[in-house]
Amino acid sequence: MRAAVLAISALAAGGSGHAADVGRQDCRASHFSIATGFQISPATGENPLTLRLTNRRPTACVLFGYPAISLADGRGVIPFAIRRDGDQMVTARRPTEVLVRPGRSAYVLLNKFRCDDGDLRLARTLRLSFPRDTSRRLSLVLPSYPRISYCRGDFRTRVSTSPFEPSLAAAMRRH
Repeated sequence: MRAAVLAISALAAGGSGHAADVGRQDCRASHFSIATGFQISPATGENPLTLRLTNRRPTACVLFGYPAISLADGRGVIPFAIRRDGDQMVTARRPTEVLVRPGRSAYVLLNKFRCDDGDLRLARTLRLSFPRDTSRRLSLVLPSYPRISYCRGDFRTRVSTSPFEPSLAAAMRRH
């Protein structure tokens, strides 16, 4: 009985939250739309890109872990090193289950350091898939800013990604 009351209270509150609030159903990419989220003020040399994943279904679901990310230009997939260990902008916290209620969003933050010696390739599209639903990818045409460009140098080929988070603040590194 107490669990049912908690589940009803959690649904009435709205927004994303923790999966313990209601029953667990994995999210499917086909149930979501993707868009760039709020633009945040970057640290020097950084190019953070926020992604907002909105649940279009009438039921809540759970995201857990990290998205699979690929970035491409007109020549195909760019061989970025996608990192999951945090950086100056992106949280290094381990993933937690994120409950995404109907019409609400989860967030992912990507970050790439600038190319000082010029771009070799510039990402124009992003593809994202969910860990428990690799059959479908969400696609997004990237904005002109921030620039996600591929360049010479080991750390300059890295793109850091946050796990799925219930808010943009949670996806950012906590100081």
